[in-house]
Amino acid sequence: MNTNTALPNYALTAKNQNKHRMNSRRLFLQFALLLAFSSIEARLSTASAQPTAFSIQGRLNNNGVPANGNYDFQFSIFNAATTGNLIAGPVTVTSVNVANGVFSAIADFGPGVFTGQPRWIQISAAPAGSGTYITLPQRQQVLSAPYSIFAGTASNVVNGAVVKSINGLKDDVILQGTGGVTINTNGNTLTISGSGSGGGAWSQSGSNIYFNGGSVGIGSSTTPDHRLAITSGPRWTTSYWQGELGLDAGGAIGWRANDSSGLRFGMGYSGGGFYTFRTASDLGTTGSVPIYDFSIGDNGNVGIGTTAPAAKLQVIGDVKLGSSGELSAAGATENLRIVRGTIDPGGTVLAGKGFTATRVSTGWYQVTLNTPFPDYSGAEEPSVLATVAPGGIGPIMIAAPNFVQQPHFVTFDFYCLDNTRAYQDGKFSFIIIGAR
Repeated sequence: MNTNTALPNYALTAKNQNKHRMNSRRLFLQFALLLAFSSIEARLSTASAQPTAFSIQGRLNNNGVPANGNYDFQFSIFNAATTGNLIAGPVTVTSVNVANGVFSAIADFGPGVFTGQPRWIQISAAPAGSGTYITLPQRQQVLSAPYSIFAGTASNVVNGAVVKSINGLKDDVILQGTGGVTINTNGNTLTISGSGSGGGAWSQSGSNIYFNGGSVGIGSSTTPDHRLAITSGPRWTTSYWQGELGLDAGGAIGWRANDSSGLRFGMGYSGGGFYTFRTASDLGTTGSVPIYDFSIGDNGNVGIGTTAPAAKLQVIGDVKLGSSGELSAAGATENLRIVRGTIDPGGTVLAGKGFTATRVSTGWYQVTLNTPFPDYSGAEEPSVLATVAPGGIGPIMIAAPNFVQQPHFVTFDFYCLDNTRAYQDGKFSFIIIGAR
């Protein structure tokens, strides 16, 4: 290798490059012979132990003159003479004494490097401690010597026999499959396979596994209360939710209806929000489209009957409140309550809810609310409107709260009069509007 002693700058002219290549080639020819020889010597001294380290000898020239002094070397193993992949190294050996150009170093690349595939060694050198390594331009192929990989006990193995020293066994070793495991041979190939019917809790059917012997618990040794119980998941969010089950976007949990409807129900998250849906497709099939019933968008809007709610709650369809239900807007200027109904001449309720009706006497009716209007100090009196219903007789209606009853705004009086202002029974409708 053409170098100077300090190796400060390694800029080669064309002439120097040619000279460098010639000296490097001479170096590697000498190196290859010495390397093969060292492999034989290593075998003779350490064959029974089969170490992974081996000795490397070569000749290093400095400007055509054998080098002297201490040098640092780096050794790397590649799978090709040029470029290729680095298999092992670099292994650095420092302060190697070079005398009259001759050096000897021991490199250990560890196990699994020399597996029978072609290998080449690359060498870099630098004056000791300088760190300015120069890589020799030509790699040398590592060749095995006749006895370098011959085990100390190999001569005792009968040709075609199985090695008898597996895990300390001294007799013929027999491999035998049990519990659904089978062993087959084809030439020099040994195949071990299983049918999935071993002694484990799970059974296999094709590419699926199943368990029908009881319930399954994940995260706890306690007997599960359900067919599948998942506990002790990792902490999730600052409120210490536990992540028990994770699904990817587009994943859904499905249910089969236990009636004759044939519907399947699912819920899951997809791009844009969380949805619940129903479909006629069985789980694992794609025959029917999903019908979305409920959704929560990424923005927090809730939709019933729509997948794109434009407000905090949007309902496509009717909303029905119970007898004591209320629908109010906190920011509205009025929060009104409306009661309406229709009464026949005999005092029977024909339409409306939340009240009862009584015919007190001819032409006089009382309507009593299940829930009275507010009767606190300063509360506004509800407005009452009554009209003759279609088919009614009396053309005149008078309506007002009955202040005798307590609280004041629970009972309302209605009077039916004819043209002479005489009382007579009649069919009428009413509306009561007041504050909540």
